[in-house]
Amino acid sequence: YFRAERKGLADRLRVYPISSADFAVGRHMEELEKLVESIAQEENPRGIVINISCIDSLAVNDFDSIIRKMKKDYGVLVQVYHRGPLIRNRETSQSRFSDLFLNRLENGESGEKKHQVNLLSSGEVLPDDSPLLKMLLQIYPRESIKEFANLRTTEDLQDLTASELNILVGGFGFGIAVEMEKKWGIPFQALSTCFYPDEVHQVMKQLTDRLHVTWDFESEKKEFFELINKVAPTLKGKKIAIGLGSRSLELAWLLKEFGIEVQVILLDYVLFSYPFMDIPGYIIPNEKLYGSKLLEEGQDLDIYLTTNITYQMRREELSKIDIAIGSRAAGYCKNAKKIELSTGYKQGYAGINEILEALQ
Repeated sequence: YFRAERKGLADRLRVYPISSADFAVGRHMEELEKLVESIAQEENPRGIVINISCIDSLAVNDFDSIIRKMKKDYGVLVQVYHRGPLIRNRETSQSRFSDLFLNRLENGESGEKKHQVNLLSSGEVLPDDSPLLKMLLQIYPRESIKEFANLRTTEDLQDLTASELNILVGGFGFGIAVEMEKKWGIPFQALSTCFYPDEVHQVMKQLTDRLHVTWDFESEKKEFFELINKVAPTLKGKKIAIGLGSRSLELAWLLKEFGIEVQVILLDYVLFSYPFMDIPGYIIPNEKLYGSKLLEEGQDLDIYLTTNITYQMRREELSKIDIAIGSRAAGYCKNAKKIELSTGYKQGYAGINEILEALQ
């Protein structure tokens, strides 16, 4: 601002204020695109410079789509100018791990595929009573189900390249799966614990179609509706906070549809456009959509990044929460009843039913 003022160019500067809620759910990027497009339409500039700081870089906000759209639709060159001490080192730990993993696979065979499947997870081994394991055992013998967490030797690791399918459990390994598909032709199916019925069905339909097995949709759906209709009336007047990771907004919107209001949502990171959204077989967590719906409803809802929680907030606002769902919420709401989802992938309605049973 001061530089523009000194040069007499303040009329060419646009300051774009962002609320913490819009930033947390990623809606600020949509509004930024509208602003840039309106400038291109009304002022026909030769170029537009967007100044961003470390927080935008750490959030990995997608400016490339804005750059491409402005060039294609208006012939306007958009340049994103990064500032801040963290810009030079932007490689994430997940990226470094993927590179290391793929380097270890380099000597893997790329010949005839074996009748085996890879389970890529962040370290979890499926228990014997896991519905996913039981489903896979209808198709594969136990020794042909290759769990990443159970690998013991380099040979075991390299044998993954001979498998006919990668299944990603719990949001782990997207970059690895994409590269394995490119290099060894191994398709993948991504799974994550869902709460909203439409998303549960979409994920399960993709999985059952891929494996050519069946799943009792109607029976599980009936059990879910009976449980939530039983629980909802008992939560009237309760102050609820949710902080359980990437599906917090989805859960809040689901509860709202059944008359259960959520007062606080705690997010670990800023939501942004998912980099794998165009890859078949990947169900996108529609957190931005749910976040926008919640904010548009105008309910008494606060959305915070956990990095912005202060000691005063914990003593005042968060101390009044009655029920804290998820480990993040449980850690900040000291006086609340704490409901933490057990670790591991929850198939079908298992995740939301576990939460509802704890709410009773």
